[in-house]
Amino acid sequence: EFAAIFYRRSRFALQAEGTFWLSPTPDQPSMGWDGRCCKRIASWARLQDRASGRSFFVLSAHFDHEGVVARRESARLLLRQMATLAAGLPIVCMGDFNTTPGTEPIRSFASALRDSRAASETPPYGPVGTFNGFQIAAPLQDRIDYVFVSPRWRVLRYGVLSDSHLGRFPSDHHPVAVRLQLD
Repeated sequence: EFAAIFYRRSRFALQAEGTFWLSPTPDQPSMGWDGRCCKRIASWARLQDRASGRSFFVLSAHFDHEGVVARRESARLLLRQMATLAAGLPIVCMGDFNTTPGTEPIRSFASALRDSRAASETPPYGPVGTFNGFQIAAPLQDRIDYVFVSPRWRVLRYGVLSDSHLGRFPSDHHPVAVRLQLD
């Protein structure tokens, strides 16, 4: 399992980082609740903008694709962990949540953070759906990948990048790209 956070080292300094498991025992490799196949994780980083000196918190997560309880409890765990680890810093929380808008895990996040698609100052680019299952003709109606932000972020742009090459996608999920500005 891997929930990468890539950042430009010439622009941002890493202040702290870590990983925890989406399970009742987040400090050790473990499978969560009703998850059936994978030990899901969340990775986090505290970054500092070298130009402004401002710090912020980033978290990348991958929720279980089968366990309804695992997704619900993973959302609760992430919100608790972010409250502690972010320590009041602006937050960007992203990942494959493996659930659609309107479900309990997404409602939990939407009550604490803003969905970047809804908060975008420009109309969202690309399809609503983010999961393609490697099928070029996928209907792209189900959104299961998100970027949530705390109120101090302005979401200038949001897009789902659905480009293909020779009729193939590089992943079974389309990338979600956002342009953010910290106020």
